[in-house]
Amino acid sequence: MQPGRAVSAVAEAKERLTIRDIGVSLFPDWRPGKSCRCPWREDRNPSFSVSEDGRLFNCFASGEGGDAVSFLALARGITESEAARELIRMAGVTGAGCNLPPVPIRRAEPAKEREKPALPTFDEGTMAERAQLARLRNLAPDAVVIAIERGILRFSASREGRAWVVTDRDRWAAQARRLDGHRWQRLTGQPKAWTLAGSRASWPIGWADAVRRERVALVEGGPDALAAVHHAWASECAEAVGVVCMIGAACRIPDECLSAFAGLPVRVFVHNDPAGLKAARKWAAQLAGAGARVSGFSFDGMTRSDGAAVNDLCDMASIGADSWEEHRDLTENAMRF
Repeated sequence: MQPGRAVSAVAEAKERLTIRDIGVSLFPDWRPGKSCRCPWREDRNPSFSVSEDGRLFNCFASGEGGDAVSFLALARGITESEAARELIRMAGVTGAGCNLPPVPIRRAEPAKEREKPALPTFDEGTMAERAQLARLRNLAPDAVVIAIERGILRFSASREGRAWVVTDRDRWAAQARRLDGHRWQRLTGQPKAWTLAGSRASWPIGWADAVRRERVALVEGGPDALAAVHHAWASECAEAVGVVCMIGAACRIPDECLSAFAGLPVRVFVHNDPAGLKAARKWAAQLAGAGARVSGFSFDGMTRSDGAAVNDLCDMASIGADSWEEHRDLTENAMRF
């Protein structure tokens, strides 16, 4: 490669490919932006920035910065000279001394700012409503209070009466259930749960509070979220256990939330059915990839007081006395991991 040509080839390569293009090609889950996380190291709080035109980057944590060549050198752990040659190849620049086969690259899509949904006003419920919910879900009243204090439980009015709602202070998502325990008559299929319009269905409800605690219980659905608080309270470790609620088995944990779980013990409480097991494997893989210490929990062999099988954490709040005694060590330590 001739020196003069190398300079112009690098310049051409930098014109063809931005840092955004290079970054999402090397790190498919990375979301570059004015304030984002560093793609090649643990970054609990966003300390990285990519310019609007995608030509420059800066890392406020390490003091590193520069253009596409510097970015590629740091991302790949190579010298800037090697990175320049790699960039030329990635961009498919051809000419004297540059006839290297181009490397397929995934182009970055323009960053899109999400708008938060216009969720209705929620409240903390009356004492009577809190007691009604505790009876409905077989929860300790203190557990209901804790869930309210953490912001993951709220109440709301609806055309079909009062509802209890799982949400959080981020207000990206909310899912409501009727306080009387009946299904939603106004909705197609009359479901038990109503994900409110505009909600970001994949949002891990409660995560910002949960990752500040010693360990995290990740569950599927509002009833299991309340049950997780109940079981942590019953085991006298509620303050140590954060609760994250995924509102559907088909959801994936958003990339921008994953790095906050790095280093934390996370237990995934699965629904004992094919969809629940598949979801648990998916979430466990995501969390482990982000550096969390992941474990699972199985309800196999447990039965409720009415003789039915325990299939989830909510059912375990109604475990029969004999089954509880048989699985005592497992149930008493479900939230100690």
